[in-house]
Amino acid sequence: AMKLGDEYQTLLGRSLESRNPLPDKEKQNVLAVRQNFELTRFDLVWSLNRVDAKKKFLLTRMANSLLLTFHGLHMGSIDLLSPLSDDATATVTRLQEAEELLNREDSLWLRTRARLEAELNGALPPPGSPAGAFAPVNPRAHQSMPPYSITLTTEVLSQDTQSASMTDLAHARDEGVLKQGFLFVASGLFGSRRRKWHRLHGGTLYVLEPGAAEIDPVPVCDITTCTVAAKPGSQPFLFLVVTSNGGRLEFQAENEDEMVKWMTAIRRSGRQRVQALDSGDGGGDRSQRVSGLDDPLIERFLHANTICAECSAPRSSWVSTNVGVVLCEHCAELHRQLGWVVSRVRSLELDDFSVPLLNCLIEDMGNEKVNAVWESSIPEGWEKPGPSATREERIQWIQAKYQWFGFVSDERISTSSDEMLKGLVDAVQRGSVHDVMWWVAHKADVNARMPWGGNRTPLHVAVLAGHLNVTAYLLQNGADVYMTDDEQRCALDYAAEANNEQPQGNSPIFQMLAEVQRGLF
Repeated sequence: AMKLGDEYQTLLGRSLESRNPLPDKEKQNVLAVRQNFELTRFDLVWSLNRVDAKKKFLLTRMANSLLLTFHGLHMGSIDLLSPLSDDATATVTRLQEAEELLNREDSLWLRTRARLEAELNGALPPPGSPAGAFAPVNPRAHQSMPPYSITLTTEVLSQDTQSASMTDLAHARDEGVLKQGFLFVASGLFGSRRRKWHRLHGGTLYVLEPGAAEIDPVPVCDITTCTVAAKPGSQPFLFLVVTSNGGRLEFQAENEDEMVKWMTAIRRSGRQRVQALDSGDGGGDRSQRVSGLDDPLIERFLHANTICAECSAPRSSWVSTNVGVVLCEHCAELHRQLGWVVSRVRSLELDDFSVPLLNCLIEDMGNEKVNAVWESSIPEGWEKPGPSATREERIQWIQAKYQWFGFVSDERISTSSDEMLKGLVDAVQRGSVHDVMWWVAHKADVNARMPWGGNRTPLHVAVLAGHLNVTAYLLQNGADVYMTDDEQRCALDYAAEANNEQPQGNSPIFQMLAEVQRGLF
């Protein structure tokens, strides 16, 4: 298993370093090695678990057999040994029950292994999928991640391992550890990436060097004085940590979900520092950020959205900033599992927010307006989950809604991507967040280029038109700040030009895009 793990780690590292999509043959090779490693790891855990269970079972059976033999050799002492005989007979019955339980557990392990193998092969349909489906019918292809980086959902932990993991998590919580896990970092003379275990604790990022003589973690940097942002480019899951003296540390996560979790943890660690950051252009503190349930803007947003948008549970304090809805704790957890490109979940109580983003949420989003689009055509037989719904019912609803686009209207303007882009651009030009949301819910690509418009994107159009809320909505839904048009100018260039034309040089759109650059939006 260790040899297979090293092989998988090496191939995964090379694939994540690649600046171009892997050829199908290499992609299949990574998938095959991953499958071999994960199934071997599963079989190892299963074997260890079974050895442990059978060890107890066989030792008990042997002890009981010795007891029965001893009883047979000493029938003359019937009065003394009759209680032991009764105990041995009862133990035989319990052993038969234990053996039946062991066989049932083996059956469960076999079914779990089959589920893991199906997930590794991409043949496991998500909950709520149509009968007979083997893969998502309508995947978000333009926002997809490499299949070999997708986090597995099948648990491969024994009961003892789960218990130990919970103990570790309790210690982490008590010690103030916000995040720990593997990250790829450049090392060595040629800058090759190595997978190292990192730990965020007490405002400091540490690394555990593999093979080091000392087991103590080595400090990397003081996170409370840093900012973090995703790094654009062809390499996936990269993010930058910028220190107070201008140093830049580059990390690469194994998948998008891990990247977002690391960035969120780093931002929370440096929350007090973030509120004191300047705007990055030497003009003092112009960033507008608020936090806490007692902030007037957050209070206003929660007052207008008092229940969870998915299950109507009260006292909800989470928000999906790109979808625009308030969520309860249970539905927020399931939204997070959809991935960052589908739903960007944040805590209204713990996280801080950009004022323009909150204004967009208050004015143009919220449960009622969003659900009017995403739940405009619920098929017969579907029932929205309530506050007491099971986890499975919530999963089915949320995945069908956002991954399968299952509840949006059946109306189609055109199957042509050009016609969809024209509809999206028209909504952007009119400054209608509602109509932009409608097109996003019908799978319009927010980063598509307009061949008839100098290869500009919808974000270019929103910035040039000065539509603040539409710009905020596009950015939250994956619009790329760095995409250039035929003049080799990106949205930030146009925003900076408009900012320079203002007497105070304080354009809200420019400040918003500057926050995006620093990873604060």
